[in-house]
Amino acid sequence: MSVKIKQEHGQMWVQDNDSWAKAEMINVKPDGSITVKIPESQTQNVTPDEHGYNGWTNYETWCVNLHLTNDESFYRLVLQCQNADELKSWVNDRVESVLYGSSSQLNPTRLMLSDLLTSSLQSVNWYEIYDGLHSEDEKDDSNG
Repeated sequence: MSVKIKQEHGQMWVQDNDSWAKAEMINVKPDGSITVKIPESQTQNVTPDEHGYNGWTNYETWCVNLHLTNDESFYRLVLQCQNADELKSWVNDRVESVLYGSSSQLNPTRLMLSDLLTSSLQSVNWYEIYDGLHSEDEKDDSNG
């Protein structure tokens, strides 16, 4: 059995056959054997394909959606957004808050992170995320 491990986008990824999954923990034992812990939410195939990334427009869209929906309290806040533009603005406000905190002084690290995050967030398909969030919400309403 062949397993590949790589680091990409600040995450550790494990490949078994044709399926990649984000690894939560990788432990190499003294005997050379490897133990990999994969979160339950990562059991689906996350390989890039000709249709974007894991069924989403691109990696950035998939990644933002993953983080917006991974924590219940955060998810509930996201659902309060009334449209895709409001969702985009809400996320951008939080990113700016984390980047700059109470200081608007820019240093080289903040400038670099700001440029990288701005570029990535511009690639996000906010309409796809918004539609996905609210189609899940409609399913919950029809079942409850």
